[in-house]
Amino acid sequence: MKFLTLLILALAALAPVTLRAAAEKTTAKNCGCDCCKGKAICCCNTEAAASASPAAANPSAPTAAPEIKRYALRGVVVAVDADKSALRVKHEEIPGFMRAMTMQFKVDAPTLTAAKVGAALTGQMSRQGKDWVLEAVKFLP
Repeated sequence: MKFLTLLILALAALAPVTLRAAAEKTTAKNCGCDCCKGKAICCCNTEAAASASPAAANPSAPTAAPEIKRYALRGVVVAVDADKSALRVKHEEIPGFMRAMTMQFKVDAPTLTAAKVGAALTGQMSRQGKDWVLEAVKFLP
């Protein structure tokens, strides 16, 4: 009987920790890409990454510019937003990185001018600061 009482008290003491961890997991911002799987906070969130870096602790320390990772993208233009210099693109899955979805991408002026809703395209997507950027865009016939 004493053992059962101790067991119940131990489990009751752990319950708030378990519930808090579950709540943090469900409310954490995570984009769902492969690099973020299993993490409480999205690694694509540049604000969180910057605050956790040693450079954030010592702003006067010189830092090397991070290498920009680019991924081949194939998709269709869903909307053109000239005010934001952006295209909303429904893209295919990027194997090993991101599931198929619709996203907004910053683009250069010539790409923005040439873009039409419904146009198929290919390009290179990357995360630059807080923005997703689409470069080397080629519109398909």
